[in-house]
Amino acid sequence: MERLKLTAKFPATHVPYKASAAGLTDLLGGRVHLTFDAAAVTLPHLKAGKLRALAVSSPRRLAALPDVPALAEMYPGFESGAWLAMMAPAGTPAAIIEKVSADVRSVLAKPDVTDRIAASGNEVISGSAEDLAALLWKDFSLYGKVVKDLGLRVD
Repeated sequence: MERLKLTAKFPATHVPYKASAAGLTDLLGGRVHLTFDAAAVTLPHLKAGKLRALAVSSPRRLAALPDVPALAEMYPGFESGAWLAMMAPAGTPAAIIEKVSADVRSVLAKPDVTDRIAASGNEVISGSAEDLAALLWKDFSLYGKVVKDLGLRVD
């Protein structure tokens, strides 16, 4: 949300929540005016007409919300998303990493799996351990800049 506020140059009070449920409860109860959360969390409420999606933060529109614009359509290059990844302890043999990675990619390539994931408001982006490392460093650099620009500190 802080990155969106910086990019869009709009004033808002950021209310951080420890979990999605509390923020969603406050949004549904009218105690906050907007939230920035995973589509999988908000999708049931959108479908029920209890919430209205303004935009998605993925680089492009989501299959589950085709009529909702991506923020990148308004702010080119903007993307911010939650992602899940499998990780292993440092020092895990490369052969094991590659075997698990290949098995996961195989499962994620199955149409019934990708369809189910898409229906929940998510998308499959699979790759190698090196691809994940590059994503981690990209996010670290991007959000490190936001933290620095805003002078944020851990209390």
